[in-house]
Amino acid sequence: MDKIATKDELVAAYAARSRQRSEDRFDAAVAAAGPDPRAGILAMFDALAEDIRPEVFRGCACMMTLAEFPDDALPAHQRAVGAKVWVRRRFGELAARLGGCGA
Repeated sequence: MDKIATKDELVAAYAARSRQRSEDRFDAAVAAAGPDPRAGILAMFDALAEDIRPEVFRGCACMMTLAEFPDDALPAHQRAVGAKVWVRRRFGELAARLGGCGA
């Protein structure tokens, strides 16, 4: 493992790991839902609801990162924004497959 020299590097690594885990969970949920984009969207919300159960949720890692690292030049900030962008893009892809929306 590479040595982490700064708090920003540590949080950036944490944000990257959190994003990858979220992407994996959301992608698995969408895949399990089958080809229907509506079912995929609902599956993403179901996965999110599971993640934010009060007994396991301690706050959004990305939102906490953005609050702690507001400078958009910092890797931690960039990784947190990237995670949020990915979620929005994934919902957009599914919504576009529904047809009739200007996504």
